[in-house]
Amino acid sequence: IKTIAYNFRKLKQRIKRMTPYKLYHQGYISHRQLIHYYGHNYLSKNLNCEYFKVNTNEGHNVIHILYRGEYIPYNYLVDNWQDIHNSWNINIESIDSLNKNDTGVAGYLVSQYITNQEKATYTRYSQSINWVYPGYAKDWYELRIGVKYRVPIPWSKQELYDHWDKHLYNKTYLQSYLFDPWSGG
Repeated sequence: IKTIAYNFRKLKQRIKRMTPYKLYHQGYISHRQLIHYYGHNYLSKNLNCEYFKVNTNEGHNVIHILYRGEYIPYNYLVDNWQDIHNSWNINIESIDSLNKNDTGVAGYLVSQYITNQEKATYTRYSQSINWVYPGYAKDWYELRIGVKYRVPIPWSKQELYDHWDKHLYNKTYLQSYLFDPWSGG
C-alpha cells in the first residue's frame, strides 16, 4: 500500500505536468474559464504549484495543504486524488473566504490543524522550495543560535520573532509572477 506522502507526491507531479489547455481539452474547464483564469498567454505552459503541507495523524493520516498558484479545478483534483489515493474526500476552502492575512493563515493552520483537533497531532510539515526562499531554515537556525550564544542579554521570544520578520522582509522583492524568475522557477 502506498503512503499518503507518496500519493501527494504523485498528485504534485500530475499538477506540474498539467497545462491550462489540457484542462480545457479534458473538459475540466470551459473556454470562458480558460480565458478568465489563464488569459491568452501561456496556455501550453505547465502549472506552477507552490504549497505548505502539514501532516497529522487524525483519521487514517490527513494532510492539510496551503496552496498558491494557478487555478486548479475542483473536479480535476477530485478525479486525480480518487485515481491516486482511492479517496474522493477533498475539502477545499479559499483563504480569502476565511478573511485571513498572512499572519492569520499561519495562526489558522496552527490552531485548527495542530492544536485544536481531538486526538490529532502534528507529525511533520514540508513545503515547496519557493514557498519561503531556499536556505531559510539555515538562516532561522543561525539566528536562533546567534541569539542563544552571542547576544549578551538574551532576546525575548517576541524580539527574536521581530528580528526574523525583519530578516524575511529584507529578503523580499516585488514579483509579477508566483514563480521566482531569478532562480529559474
